[in-house]
Amino acid sequence: MNKNFKNKNKGFTLIELLAVIVILAIIALIAVPQILNILNNVRKNAAIDSANGIIKSAENYVTTFMLQNTGAYPQEGFIFNCENGKCSIKNNLENYNIDNLTELSFKGTKPTSGTVIIDNNGDTSLSLNLNNFCVKKHFDEDTPYIDDIENCEFEQKEQLRYEASILNSSCSTLIGKEWNFEYKGQGEEIILPCDGTYKIELWGAGGGGSNNKREAAGDGAYTSGNIKLTKYTDLYIYVGGAGITDIEYTNPTTSLGGYNGGETSDSHQYISVGSGGGATDVRLIGGEWNKFESLKSRIMVAAGGGGQEYWINVGNMQAGAAGGLIGYEGEQKTALEASDTVIKAPATGGTQTSGGLNNKNELTGFFGYSYSQIHSRVTGGGGGYYGGGSGIDQGFAPSAGAGGSSFISGHNGCDAIEESSTEKNITHTNQSIHYSGLYFTDTKMIDGKGYQWTDVVGETVVGMPDYNNPTTTMTGNSGNGYARITLLSIN
Repeated sequence: MNKNFKNKNKGFTLIELLAVIVILAIIALIAVPQILNILNNVRKNAAIDSANGIIKSAENYVTTFMLQNTGAYPQEGFIFNCENGKCSIKNNLENYNIDNLTELSFKGTKPTSGTVIIDNNGDTSLSLNLNNFCVKKHFDEDTPYIDDIENCEFEQKEQLRYEASILNSSCSTLIGKEWNFEYKGQGEEIILPCDGTYKIELWGAGGGGSNNKREAAGDGAYTSGNIKLTKYTDLYIYVGGAGITDIEYTNPTTSLGGYNGGETSDSHQYISVGSGGGATDVRLIGGEWNKFESLKSRIMVAAGGGGQEYWINVGNMQAGAAGGLIGYEGEQKTALEASDTVIKAPATGGTQTSGGLNNKNELTGFFGYSYSQIHSRVTGGGGGYYGGGSGIDQGFAPSAGAGGSSFISGHNGCDAIEESSTEKNITHTNQSIHYSGLYFTDTKMIDGKGYQWTDVVGETVVGMPDYNNPTTTMTGNSGNGYARITLLSIN
């Protein structure tokens, strides 16, 4: 009987206790992250709810303002600066009745910092730090969302959209307004303010010279056209950089290609070479200049010129100028010492469907740029719709770089890319209009030698406008690229 009593009061063994602890630990490992995630989502939703409350308060502010000012509405809209839990009006409204309208009244989580803007169309954009969550809303979106807290500044894109809304209120006074873009080594974004017809002009960059002189480098091309666009259309402008002129053949150097597709050059003893000029283009998608989806979205391209070459044995070799539909080839010269096996062919220009070849018949021009697998003793090809071929030293038979090709959506003779194209599988439509459906009228395409192109090259030099002085012309563009957008009329 005592034995049975002892069995009934027997405790857990050490193994059983350890098993229970392990099971509880496993449950904790599974449950705790889920609980934390639930709590985090609750905090996120609370932050978004607070943002919606602030938006509603801002809208109420606008309504009250209009009632107090007989329907008046500031051209610049309303800007609220949020700091330490308060959102106060920022823009100057001293000419209006703003009694009791100094700050917003709202409940919920208080913003640590941020900005709220209601433009003159009544659209709202914001960027707020709410309980260490970054809550944003764009003008063209209906609801706020959570973004990276480390990137909680008011976005540049939204600032451009806001500035465009201010201009939109006075479109009739903007006819003839120009937006000019110089070379900056990076793409620039513009949001257009009005429904209207815009003229877009592009100048591609010139290639680099050699032996400390730019005597035979390829000049950049010019393209222009008129296009109908709606207000708040987003465009990205990439202005090409000029190729670098090499110092002299006694001091071999490597020179980076011009920004936006120009090929890098590499000189050596007895040979001095210049790098290729970059193209100037307009795109519908931004990002790094060489990203394929961005390159694919180009609706207009003015090509860059090839780099020239100097060889002590034969002197200068003429680089290929930027082309219209087709880039110009780079000149090749051979010496008596050249063997019979040397390929005697110049670097070729980019076309509407393929890049140029180097003087060994190897492909070195690609969609949007010129690039050589060989980085030694290379003369740069020009950037473009398709890049020009680079020149290489293949043993007493070098070549200057070739020019890239230009493109205008809607220009007869251009060949637009298929929207389904990938970087490794590019296909073309055999027609000129870009897959976006956007196209230009009254187009002009002038190559770096000053010849105008329809679907073929013209017979006489006409030159291109000088972007520094529109009343004068120049044969081709020898320096950095340039871009200009002009509002011609409003719809």
